[in-house]
Amino acid sequence: MVCSMCYMLTTCILFKWTSNKPMTNEEEQSFKRKIYLMITNYSSFALAVYFYFRHNWYCEPGIYSYFSLCEYVTVVTNIWFHSTAIDDLKGLYFIIGHVHSS
Repeated sequence: MVCSMCYMLTTCILFKWTSNKPMTNEEEQSFKRKIYLMITNYSSFALAVYFYFRHNWYCEPGIYSYFSLCEYVTVVTNIWFHSTAIDDLKGLYFIIGHVHSS
């Protein structure tokens, strides 16, 4: 999880810093989506950790359900963040092997 969170932060920083011209509308939307998902992911993970320890220390009823909800939100936002690469790489072709020109 730590590596994924570092990746999210690094991606957002590099996305903003490496732009040598103003962002297009699509790039701006992608960047805002990444920031939103990163903040949601960080928050839900922090809450999951909090609820996990609260459950283990105090055994309060229903707290483990909050933990699992936060855990699901963390997983979904992680997947969603990584899927934003589809939008960023739209229109690019990756070729593995040799390109033969005719």
